[in-house]
Amino acid sequence: MHRPALLVALVLACGHRSTPTQGGTAPTSETSSSVAESTPAGRTRTQSVNAITTWPKIETTAPALTSKPAETGRPNGDRTLALPDWDVRWVRIQAPTDVREGEVFGNVAKIDVAVADKPGVLRIEAADGRVVEMQVSGPGRLALAVGDAVAAKWRTSHIQIHTVRDVAVLDGDGHVVYASSGTGDATFAPGWHVEVDGVAERGTPHMRGGARRESRWLLLANGDAAAFVQQSETARRLSTPQGDFAVSGSATTWSEGMRPPDSSTYETFGLVRLR
Repeated sequence: MHRPALLVALVLACGHRSTPTQGGTAPTSETSSSVAESTPAGRTRTQSVNAITTWPKIETTAPALTSKPAETGRPNGDRTLALPDWDVRWVRIQAPTDVREGEVFGNVAKIDVAVADKPGVLRIEAADGRVVEMQVSGPGRLALAVGDAVAAKWRTSHIQIHTVRDVAVLDGDGHVVYASSGTGDATFAPGWHVEVDGVAERGTPHMRGGARRESRWLLLANGDAAAFVQQSETARRLSTPQGDFAVSGSATTWSEGMRPPDSSTYETFGLVRLR
């Protein structure tokens, strides 16, 4: 059974995304610091971390897409591979529910995986004294450890009758560890290029002369490492300079004609750095 596309408690993402304007500033980090991390034997080891202090705004460009796909039958330029064990590795982060929108910069104070029906938790202690907790579900593990410097950002919005959520966690270098956007907002995935491409599948009109639902390829790229994903697929593996990622997403448009009530165009994507 296909898992949801790594999205954060997404009821249904809707509303056409406007491509965000991104500046050319690089992540801001302070001088490396050290933290002591306990080991099972009771000893401690020193872990060097960078402290990210602002949300990165990184200008990106579309990849060339001139190479043959890594697997046959995929769009030209696609570098992804099948990820058959995703059903036992998937992970999803639930943004805080008490604050509609926010961001935090600090260190991982606690990270527990989900057990059975009990969700895990990612606790971040900020330099300003705040403590932010996010629920973590799924059998997989985030590529984080206690003491790691991180930044997290989240947003909950409502479009028509739908609740749409975006959430991201970056490491101390400003690189994506986890990003899930129900609005297709690339600012939640600094350094990644997000773009809607051609039609992958067409649906059947709900009435004679009605509009057809179009499932489009969504291009997700980190430098020249490019992935084409669409709604009917499960997550796929993409190797990038920042590590291997499980990537997924979807984009929906409609052809000309009468559309069903409450139909929407939308984009969603998910990125999880694999351990």
